[in-house]
Amino acid sequence: MKQRFINYLYFTRKERLGSVVLLAFCAVVFAVPNIREWYQPQSHTDFTAFETAMRSFRMAQSDSSPTVRLFPFDPNLASRDELIQLGLSEKVAGNICNYRDKGGIFRKPDDLGRIWSLQPADFERLKPYIRLEKNGRGDDERKIPEYKRADNGPLDLNTADSESLQKLPMVGEKRASQIIRYRDALGGFISVIQLSEMYGLPDSVFALISPKLTTSTPLLRKLSLNSSTTQQLEAHPYISRRQAEIIVSYRNQHGSYKSVEDLRQIRAFSDGEWLQKIMPYLDLE
Repeated sequence: MKQRFINYLYFTRKERLGSVVLLAFCAVVFAVPNIREWYQPQSHTDFTAFETAMRSFRMAQSDSSPTVRLFPFDPNLASRDELIQLGLSEKVAGNICNYRDKGGIFRKPDDLGRIWSLQPADFERLKPYIRLEKNGRGDDERKIPEYKRADNGPLDLNTADSESLQKLPMVGEKRASQIIRYRDALGGFISVIQLSEMYGLPDSVFALISPKLTTSTPLLRKLSLNSSTTQQLEAHPYISRRQAEIIVSYRNQHGSYKSVEDLRQIRAFSDGEWLQKIMPYLDLE
């Protein structure tokens, strides 16, 4: 038994020679990459041109930056350039000017802190320099234009024209046109809260004008489930392209809708909240 085990460990002369050659070959293969690194010249990336360009860019940025200068100012009267000189960005200065153009009034210094995108640190830095001009009544409130102060009761969103909408605070000609276009696309308002869904209307503006609005006159323009095309359906703010295609496809496969409630039978429309929103704008004719 012992002799048989020893025979397994015995190699012939050819086998020993082959093993030596194989080991030598493996050693050469593993050593070649290291040998190549020794003789291959080391390359270094030259960042001199890049660093020079960056220094020039920083110097140009520094030279073009406006000099910040603090001085007493009235946020109701300061020009855009003056606001920028105070260290505000062009965006913030524009927001302040747009707020004033829409009829906004800064009645006390803290009102400036509510401007959208104005950082609290910038407000605290500028607050000691705010000077609100006093009017003839001896207070810090500027005279508000009459058309912005008039309040003859809630304004009906479904019947108001552009001129009537512009009597609302923070609503100018452009925003009034946007509201009317959204009303036309929607088919009329069921609730004032729907106005908050309009793209581009800030929450702060909606909170300001919503108490002055009503939808007491229901004037809904409805879409027909049985005749509207995909394009007509997807034009509604509540209906996506995919949803419009599903409505038309279901009609083509199963025939005309018998009721608006038939939409609940479509498995893709499992969102009960969406169905509740869109159903008042649909009918069968």
